[in-house]
Amino acid sequence: MGRGMTIAVLCAAGVGSVGGGLIALHVSPGSSITQPTPSIGSAATSQPTPPRPMIVAEPITPPDPHVALAAQIQAILSRVPDWTRAHPSAPCPDITALGVATIDPWGHRIELTCTDQPADQIIGALSAGPDGISGNSDDVKSWNLGPSVTQLVQGRRWTPSSTAPAASSSIRPTPSKRRKPPITPGTAPTAATAATPSPAKPSITPTSTPEAADGIPTRR
Repeated sequence: MGRGMTIAVLCAAGVGSVGGGLIALHVSPGSSITQPTPSIGSAATSQPTPPRPMIVAEPITPPDPHVALAAQIQAILSRVPDWTRAHPSAPCPDITALGVATIDPWGHRIELTCTDQPADQIIGALSAGPDGISGNSDDVKSWNLGPSVTQLVQGRRWTPSSTAPAASSSIRPTPSKRRKPPITPGTAPTAATAATPSPAKPSITPTSTPEAADGIPTRR
């Protein structure tokens, strides 16, 4: 046995006593040592399982209250044409008469107006906005929400009905009319004859006769 083979056998024995298995080393004289081949029965090395990525939940964005209010006003004004046809002489309606939700996203009451809206809008709707105070910059007005809302109430401004005036207690007499004489057919009066008065009949004055004392006339 050569010197190279002796070294290979001693190395194989040392590795087997340490690892619990035999590893054969293929060594030939004058060649380099190759990688060891694991023998049958040796424990296979398992790859570690990579960690699962964490799932991060994205926060849910709450709906914009202004968008919700625009949809609410649109639903309110869509009832106006039917209401006006059913109540042609009624005054400006209260919003509860339309049978829809009346509270805006900030918890304030939505109001209807028949005077503040433009002249080409039948009725307008108003919200006091987030602060609930009417008349400042955060108010929401229906006529500023675009054609999708304003076209629903396009028309002449709604005019409240007025109370009929009370009848006067004083009764004026009806002037009497002269009764026209009947007209005989075929003899229609002309303007000249109608204007000419009929001549008056002469009065007959009886002549006085001398009488006697006994009342017998002296002349016959």
